[in-house]
Amino acid sequence: MAPETDPARLDASLPWDELRALAAERARARLGTVPRDDLEDIVQLAMVRLLRASRRTGIANPHGLANVAADRAARDWLRAQRRWRARFRPLEGAGDVPAGRDPSPPDALGDPLERVRFTVLEFFHRSSGPCAGLAASFFASRDWAAVAG
Repeated sequence: MAPETDPARLDASLPWDELRALAAERARARLGTVPRDDLEDIVQLAMVRLLRASRRTGIANPHGLANVAADRAARDWLRAQRRWRARFRPLEGAGDVPAGRDPSPPDALGDPLERVRFTVLEFFHRSSGPCAGLAASFFASRDWAAVAG
């Protein structure tokens, strides 16, 4: 392999900090206001693409390639966000209260611990599980030491 196309030598000769700053600037310009963590992920993806390209072949124009890598990483991020929102958007009217009905207060269904107790005891009762007596004893005193003793 010729010395000018040696990937290890080219990696060391690239101005990585400058290319990272350029990729961040390009991604920010393409996306506008983006959360900092997302911007870091986009820049990281662009830099990984740049690194892989530098290891595959020599890079004649690293600044241009960093620009393109950042642009494509930003575009991929936008597509992923669009897919995520489409898949996990709230259902229309799912949180609406029917007309003429007041929303029930949070404690309308009773004490949450009492509901758990009922569910557990009902499960053991219906399945004839060997732990039904143990569960009933625990919920009677709510102390494992008392149940074990």
